[in-house]
Amino acid sequence: MKRIFIYISIAVMTMSCNTGLNTTSNTNTVNRNEYGEGVDQPIHRLRPQQPQLVDYRQPATQTEHVQGGTLTAKRVSGGGGSCACCGEVCNCCDKALCRGTSLAIPAGASGDGKDLMRTLLNKDYSIVEYDFTPDVPKAMVWIDEPVTEAKEDLLKEMNQNGSRVMPRSASMSQTDNDMFFYFTQGIDKPEPLRFRIQYYADDPLEYSSIKFLIDGFEYEYEPDKTHRGREGKRMYWENSDEPLKSSDKDLVYALSHCKWARATIVGDRGVNHVRMLSDAQLKAFYNTLKLYLLLGGEL
Repeated sequence: MKRIFIYISIAVMTMSCNTGLNTTSNTNTVNRNEYGEGVDQPIHRLRPQQPQLVDYRQPATQTEHVQGGTLTAKRVSGGGGSCACCGEVCNCCDKALCRGTSLAIPAGASGDGKDLMRTLLNKDYSIVEYDFTPDVPKAMVWIDEPVTEAKEDLLKEMNQNGSRVMPRSASMSQTDNDMFFYFTQGIDKPEPLRFRIQYYADDPLEYSSIKFLIDGFEYEYEPDKTHRGREGKRMYWENSDEPLKSSDKDLVYALSHCKWARATIVGDRGVNHVRMLSDAQLKAFYNTLKLYLLLGGEL
């Protein structure tokens, strides 16, 4: 009997050891992926999360709230004084307020959503026609503008020889190339403003017109008569000196208000004389015109 008990005890102990070894082996077994590579951590299968269920059997309270000219309407909680979506509460009346949807109400609109819809439908949506004409520079034309300069300041820029008033920088010598405005004083007001043009060179022009390019735009002046003469054996002089007409007003305004000007004295013999007018000449045009108008002159 003792031998039988010993054999049974040994068998039980052997089975227990085998079970322990198998358990240890399973615990230390390295998991392998589909490529046969070992991974350190055991592989766990991910289970999809269950979707959250919303009970729609209880109707939510639909509210509309106006605050500062804004209509906000959305599904809100029926109790607790806060929005079921975002928990917002109006600061002015402690009513539930959802900031998720905001519709602007025009001034004076009130009531339910139908009033807002009527306001939007009655709004004028007509297309406004705009003038897309490019803003490009234009040729200057005469403008009846007031004289802001003082008479004393303008007279400082002039020479007075008797009743004749002309720019200080100008000269009536036939041997000078120049062009300028001048006038003579009458009893009550100045005589008509005059335009004098002088040419002096070794080539005769016999000109009958002058073409101006003023700030990029063309103007033309045609005197009724020109005077010609000769200085020595080689030099020639020509000039014109005539009162300006009302048809010359745009040219007068442009010469006295421009930034730059070029004059081409067109000769009848195929030779032209081109000159750029200096800043002093342009300033003299302006001062002479302003003084002429200030003293009562008219064009």
